[in-house]
Formats: sequence, C-alpha cells, structure tokens
Amino acid sequence: MIIVLIICLSLSTAGFDYLLTSPFHELGHALVGLILGVQITRIEWGRTHYISSHDWRENIMGYAGGLFATLFLMLLYVIMKRAKPLLVKREMRVRLKQGLLGATIMLQIIILADVMMQLTASVLEGSIKDFYDVLIRNVPVLFIILMIFTGISIFIHLVKMDQPTIELLSVKRQTRSSIENQPPKQDSERDKDGLN
Repeated sequence: MIIVLIICLSLSTAGFDYLLTSPFHELGHALVGLILGVQITRIEWGRTHYISSHDWRENIMGYAGGLFATLFLMLLYVIMKRAKPLLVKREMRVRLKQGLLGATIMLQIIILADVMMQLTASVLEGSIKDFYDVLIRNVPVLFIILMIFTGISIFIHLVKMDQPTIELLSVKRQTRSSIENQPPKQDSERDKDGLN
C-alpha cells in the first residue's frame, strides 16, 4: 500500500515539477546569468540557452536554477503550512474538511519531495554538469531518486503530524444505518448539542 502511495505521489511530483517548478528553475538560471553578464540567447521549458563563458559563471548559473526554484517551493510550502490550521478550525462538514486537509498534506509532501529534487539538481548542475546532463536523460534512475525523496517526505510529514490533524483525518464517516441504530440521546445530551 505504501509503495503504491509513493509511486502515485512521485508521479504527481514529477508533473508538479515539470508544470510549475521548471519555469522558476530556468528563470533562476537566466536571472543569475544576466546579473553575471552571461548572454542568454533563449529560455525554453526545461532549458536555458546561453553563450558559454567556460568559467566560474557557468557553475554559479548551474547552482542558481535549483536554488531559485527551491525558494519558490519553500514560499509555497509556508503558505500551505499556514493554511492547514485554518482548515482544522473552520466550521464545515467533516468530509469536506478531511478532503481539504488531506489534499493540503499531499501537496506539502509533493512540494518537499520537489525541494529535495531541486536542491540535488542545483548541486549537480553547479558542480558536476556532465553527470547532471546524463542523469536527467535516464528517466528510470531519476524516477527512483524521486521515489526515495517522496518516501522521505511522507515519513517526515507522518512524524511531524499534530494531534488535531490526526484526529480529524481519523474520524470515520457515519452511515445512515449506524445513526439509526444508536440509542436515543438522554435529555442532558440533547441540551448539550443545542437540540432543546
């Protein structure tokens, strides 16, 4: 069951990274390249083209992509982290609250796994560019690395989960038959519920 969850969240992370994080990654390369005086010729989805300077500036540009994307992801993570308590406290149907809270936690898991990917990319792209270029073309190995990062992210989020979140996510849905089979409430219980 956990392997299926890791695979599904890893696929979601890959899509999230490609659709949302990749533009920020490439923007980081381009912005730092411009600041360092490197001539940027074209920015594509997943690639920044520039006239090579064959010096230290290429290393700095390599580090910049992943670091810039990580800053974006951390901002998004903080926003999601601050939204979670609002969902727990807010008055709404339990099932809706559970769904929103579960989606928030999954998105946080995806973002943290992507942060690990971006930091790894930043180090490799800035220091071992040839190895990085070979690695990004090897999809199976890249996906195994992503699965490892997703598993770590799941573990971190499970360990750090607070008690109100655990309680809310563990509330089971009552069926109509289970409600009908419950004994009638005493008068004092009805008064507590505001049903007088």
